[in-house]
Amino acid sequence: MSYRNPLPSLALVIALSGTAFAHGASPHLMGTAESVSTEHLVVKDASGGSHDVLVGPKTRYRTEKGGAAMVGDLKPGDRVIVHFGGHGTAAPAVEVRFKSQ
Repeated sequence: MSYRNPLPSLALVIALSGTAFAHGASPHLMGTAESVSTEHLVVKDASGGSHDVLVGPKTRYRTEKGGAAMVGDLKPGDRVIVHFGGHGTAAPAVEVRFKSQ
């Protein structure tokens, strides 16, 4: 009887599951910030569509490395990932991560 080591298969499953849940289960939007204000931001997605995103006093801003930031640090042209809470994209964003140009 031959024995196969299950560890390589298990490692592959773990690696792929981390990729699948990289942005969590909540809705998110990725793109480029077109305009930024304290009440909303406009994000252009990869297909060229523009999305008006509500932001509020509870919205967290993070740099690409996870450091705390403020809305004033986010500029048009920055790459963004907007995370929404359990209420979907109609509610204010929970977090905006961005990479400055």
